[in-house]
Amino acid sequence: MPADEYIFKFVDSSLYEIMVIFPNANFSQVTQAFNEKYGKPNTKADLTYKNAFGAKFEGEYKSWKNSVSAVTLTLQLFCAHLL
Repeated sequence: MPADEYIFKFVDSSLYEIMVIFPNANFSQVTQAFNEKYGKPNTKADLTYKNAFGAKFEGEYKSWKNSVSAVTLTLQLFCAHLL
């Protein structure tokens, strides 16, 4: 599945985070793939975002953690269009 963007973060020349940004339409597919790879998430939550104009947008948060790493999926549904 193609991604829109990959971001690699380093501290003192050590990799500590990889962020992959993909289309919201693929969130279910990515979630299913993570469930197959890592099992059920340790944490799940429904999110609500609110912009400066008071509009609310829904999202989701899922996290899989073990003793050495964490994988997190966040769905952020909000409009970034200016009219």
